[in-house]
Amino acid sequence: MSNNNGPPTIYLNNLARTGNWTRLTLVGNKSNHDAIGARVRLTVQVDGHSKTMTRQVEAGSSYASQSDMAVHFGLGRATKIDRLEIFWPSGQEQRFAGAQLEGLLNQAVYLEEGGGFRKSRAELQGRRAMNEAANWPLPTSVGREVRP
Repeated sequence: MSNNNGPPTIYLNNLARTGNWTRLTLVGNKSNHDAIGARVRLTVQVDGHSKTMTRQVEAGSSYASQSDMAVHFGLGRATKIDRLEIFWPSGQEQRFAGAQLEGLLNQAVYLEEGGGFRKSRAELQGRRAMNEAANWPLPTSVGREVRP
């Protein structure tokens, strides 16, 4: 941490891990790319009781304009995620349940609007590149000759 007129300070968190979590970074297609305004609702079972949490992707709410666009859910003693709902700014809604949510516990993942979960941004970009390649050549360019 920077200090005015002094040396920097380093803080180290030495606490033991005390609960489960998940972190989602949403990537919009029809909505804005950073999914600002998207709402995410997640449901888990904790000690036999259903608990639903809601997060919203926001911009401009962090220190020094360094907004983290990911949504983080602290899940405590929950051992699985029962339901996940995403309400995109475009109006599209996505719902996931059961086996679709396996592997999200204690993971940071990406979710593309209208798509599935990915472990990295590179996987999303690779999928987009494959989709673009599959659409080449464009129908308007088939049979055209390009001359200098």
